[in-house]
Amino acid sequence: MRWRRFGRFGYGSARPVRPKSRKLDAEDAKRMLQRAQKEIARSYVLSRMPVEARLKRGRLYIYGPDGDDEGPWGRITPITGSRDGFLLDAPRRDTWREIAQGSLPMTLRLIAQDDKGTFHGLGAIEKRIKRVRPGGEPAGHVILQGRKFVHRKDKSPCTVGEVLHWYFGVPLRVVREPVIWYERHRKPSLVEFELEQKRILVRFEQLSFSGELFGGTCLYAYVDGSWGAYGVKPSESDSIQKAEEWLVKKQWCGWV
Repeated sequence: MRWRRFGRFGYGSARPVRPKSRKLDAEDAKRMLQRAQKEIARSYVLSRMPVEARLKRGRLYIYGPDGDDEGPWGRITPITGSRDGFLLDAPRRDTWREIAQGSLPMTLRLIAQDDKGTFHGLGAIEKRIKRVRPGGEPAGHVILQGRKFVHRKDKSPCTVGEVLHWYFGVPLRVVREPVIWYERHRKPSLVEFELEQKRILVRFEQLSFSGELFGGTCLYAYVDGSWGAYGVKPSESDSIQKAEEWLVKKQWCGWV
């Protein structure tokens, strides 16, 4: 991939100079990798996804749970001008686009707290765990009040990711599915849920440039002893019952 950064007004604008990469010897590169691995282990989201840091040609490449099948989420490059300076890039088609510059812990923290979908979209979970119970599980943190899920401490609304992971126990790598909808920054919303059957219907929506709302629906379900995320055909996505009947006919092969 090539690095590219668009100007304020598109291709015709002046483009900032690419920060020069800082070459590391073998020992420094090894220490950088070890430091990144420690930061990942400290992160609730990154350690449980899990995320892997790989050292290639003096850079760190960050991979999610699908590894090479999905490709790198981002890369972190040591840059000149500061001994603790690093550049965080994210892939965009056949290019790399700059996200931020800063220390290595800061760049990894930005990845962990991403709530847009640039890397994973589950940053609300990372941010909340830091406030509620740093370094541990927030036992009983999400509660059901009426038909709404709220945080026990301040009764504020929970995100869909928090509900799926902390209330229903869905693994983070399953919460993030469907990956492509998070990458396209579609916003998830809770449509319907069944506690005993462990079924949660979630709609992912995005506003187009023309003002039209579009998206898709996913049924998170506990089937044959494990959690899965299943895309549902739009015409069959009005309710959990309708979605499940359709998925059963398709032998739990989700719509894409």
